[in-house]
Amino acid sequence: MRDRIVKIIDGSRNTVATARVSEREGRCLGEIDLGPMPDALLERFEEYERIVNGQMFALLDDIEDQIDSFSLKVVLESGHEVAIEDVQIYPRSGRVSFKAELPPIPPPDLGVGSGIGNPGPQPITERP
Repeated sequence: MRDRIVKIIDGSRNTVATARVSEREGRCLGEIDLGPMPDALLERFEEYERIVNGQMFALLDDIEDQIDSFSLKVVLESGHEVAIEDVQIYPRSGRVSFKAELPPIPPPDLGVGSGIGNPGPQPITERP
């Protein structure tokens, strides 16, 4: 499966991260760049990571509600916006996971002369 490059935006349409993800079993998984993430949101994900790593699962609902309040979405390379759920970002490892119903990836543009569709320019042959 091909990877996708996505932007993650908040409810105010500010870019908070970029990621390279692939879809597996209904989830998108991949690597994330947290460079543009505001401190307030980054602190939530750092706390989320501490809770998960410390196996303090009773505290998850509160931190997940705080993260959900940012109304995160992904923006595909086409510009199409998609709501995401169950967002899991691990700042220390730079990993991301979320649920989303993404449209299929369009086939690659194989260009002129690829043998598919338009055969492209043909060589000039001399006549005997």
